[in-house]
Amino acid sequence: MSSSQSDASSNARDGFIHFLSWACSAVAGVVLIFDLLTISLNRGFSPLEHTISEFVLMDYGWIERTGLFLLGATLLALGIVWFRCLGDKTDRLFHLAGLILVLLGLCILLIAAFNAEASKSGHTLHGTIHRVAAGIIAFVFPFFYLIAAWSLRNKRSLRLLALYSAFTGLIGLLNVGWAAFALASDQLPGLSERTLTLINLIWLAIAGFQITRLAAGDTSACSTAPPRVNKLKQIKIKVAQKINTNFGMRNS
Repeated sequence: MSSSQSDASSNARDGFIHFLSWACSAVAGVVLIFDLLTISLNRGFSPLEHTISEFVLMDYGWIERTGLFLLGATLLALGIVWFRCLGDKTDRLFHLAGLILVLLGLCILLIAAFNAEASKSGHTLHGTIHRVAAGIIAFVFPFFYLIAAWSLRNKRSLRLLALYSAFTGLIGLLNVGWAAFALASDQLPGLSERTLTLINLIWLAIAGFQITRLAAGDTSACSTAPPRVNKLKQIKIKVAQKINTNFGMRNS
């Protein structure tokens, strides 16, 4: 590859990463707006009792579905950037997190493409695909966040993302039990799902800017926290330097 081709490829990569950084925040907002819009157009159906997948089956469900497609595509793109552009700069856990994010993006695309069953009495192929993809998301997302938090713990400029990833992972683990109970007992399953979705959207907005900035070559984001030096050791060093200076002045 010639130098001009290499520069063009690098510019295209940087341009895509810059676009993705803004797209993550924009998509997070759009998904939230689309959900609220679909709810407002289907009055009489409570968003606390009905899940996002159920609103897809209602009037104007295509609005909700569009939001899911946008979210899945964005997570897929972010996962690819995370894996390909950051894998050689960080540890193996970070590399693994990128692959997991790709899997989660694909699962959300499957949820958008295949409807849930309209009736709980029957089982269909598209409903089974939807249910399996939703199960993978519910169980894998918390572990993705915890892996990401651990791999980011020493990145000085990414501490906010690391802390929020840890918080989201812990909430996600608690939500798995809540969601299972809510679906089994029909106790506000929509509230459980939308709570976790909102937390995920906030993470996406934060991650979109910080991770893509790291991929674009912002070295400040790659720098690790400075090592802690014992204060007593610092005092000893200063005393030794002062003694050496005084001893040198007397000899002169």
